[in-house]
Amino acid sequence: YYSESKMEIPSQGLSADSKLWWKKGKFYMEIDMPGVGLSRVWCDGKTVISEDPVNGRRTLEGREATQSRWAASVSLPHEWTQYFTKATTVGRRDDADKSIVDVKLTGADDVEVTLSFDETTGLLRSQSFLQASPMGAMPVEVAVVEYKPYAGLQQAAKTEMRMAIFTATTTLTKFDANVDIDDAKFAPAAPETPAAQPGAAAKSEAPVTKTKPKSKAKS
Repeated sequence: YYSESKMEIPSQGLSADSKLWWKKGKFYMEIDMPGVGLSRVWCDGKTVISEDPVNGRRTLEGREATQSRWAASVSLPHEWTQYFTKATTVGRRDDADKSIVDVKLTGADDVEVTLSFDETTGLLRSQSFLQASPMGAMPVEVAVVEYKPYAGLQQAAKTEMRMAIFTATTTLTKFDANVDIDDAKFAPAAPETPAAQPGAAAKSEAPVTKTKPKSKAKS
């Protein structure tokens, strides 16, 4: 599938446009945030490589790599066995007028995510987890605000990602299923070569002037 979405963080005055290509567990994602730069993630089915303006290019391992894989899933509740080894119902609770069922998924690298479902509709209401990053683990909750039908599926058309420092709203603007994607899309692009400093070439190509030695004075 191919999708496009827009994320907004009002408290920070930031926004970002995202594009995602996914095919049988392989994926390529790019997030363009004006004023910050372009972030990209490649996964060829085994290795996950990330590149962003802050951390540069690096190979993700452990929890970071695992989270990147399941986060790209078109429907984690349907594909959970591809990323986790155990699902446990950990509670039932009331939220306003809805009955919510909480299911904890656990897998390799001690990764956990709790999925909260509307017991009446069966639709996912939210998911919570500890987001792994170079700065440490951060608690995150992603709540589904609105569903819309795309390609015969009920997709989360609007979500809110809630963290301690901000809340980000993401709106799905395009979703195309069963599209043709070349596997070359999932191979990391060559790192960009730093631009040459102005005048550097001119300096290196400047002619060298040799001074003719002075003749010795006659006696």
